Amino acid sequence: MSGRFRPVCAEVMQRDAILADRMWSAVVGLTQDEPADLELKAEARRLCMACPIRMQCVTSGLPVGTTRDDPTILGGLDARQRYHLQRIVARALGAPDDLRGVGRLRIQEWLTRHPEAIDEAIESRREYMRSIKHRHRSVVDRRRTEYRLGLAERECGLRDLVQGELDLFPTKRRTDIH
Repeated sequence: MSGRFRPVCAEVMQRDAILADRMWSAVVGLTQDEPADLELKAEARRLCMACPIRMQCVTSGLPVGTTRDDPTILGGLDARQRYHLQRIVARALGAPDDLRGVGRLRIQEWLTRHPEAIDEAIESRREYMRSIKHRHRSVVDRRRTEYRLGLAERECGLRDLVQGELDLFPTKRRTDIH
């Protein structure tokens, strides 16, 4: 990428191209969710975090565009994390979200002055995933409760059983209580 320094990913690629592909790219025929590949991707991220030319790699991964499902690791970030970073950079530079018209050098200079933006993008992605999981869990829990109440109502006659003690299922207006 620059001068005399050779990044770790290039060293790994020279020694074992298949291993490098599994660490930094997608391998056709393998799922990226295999535990071994997840560990390799985590190791790739750690190596990238310590690389002195990391900003160049991150910058080369922007703009992300429509390739958000691409599992390629660039500068320690996957495409979805780079997308979050792209939006942070765009807002800071007053540019469109897709960074159209913004040169790579300007992006790299801004990232060099604001390296915390990368951590912010990683955290933003984590928060986004947490919110999705929370929403999903809430919907599943609500449906599970509704299902269980429906079963109990059908199988046990819960409505009749409880109606006299607690008015959980108010269907009729009770006027006479003795």
